[in-house]
Amino acid sequence: MRYQFVGKNMEVGEKTKEKIEAKLARIQKFFPEETVVTVTLSSEKLGTNIEVTIPYHKRMIRAEVRDADMMAAVDEAIDILENQVVRYKKRLRT
Repeated sequence: MRYQFVGKNMEVGEKTKEKIEAKLARIQKFFPEETVVTVTLSSEKLGTNIEVTIPYHKRMIRAEVRDADMMAAVDEAIDILENQVVRYKKRLRT
């Protein structure tokens, strides 16, 4: 998987990128190697907004989470994505 990081109202540091990539490795097994994952991080008054978008078989799998803690928001977004992928794969099997 290839990653694109976009920061709105903030700069995304190398350590933050590495942490997010490590957490996204959990769902990497569901996607082919050439998949491009777009992670958008934006800072707001009340916290951080995380948006993860993955194009997959003519569909878009997307999760958007707002939380005060950035890593907690990333964890929640990955949980949402994992549930969406599992449901989509089950639908394809039936």
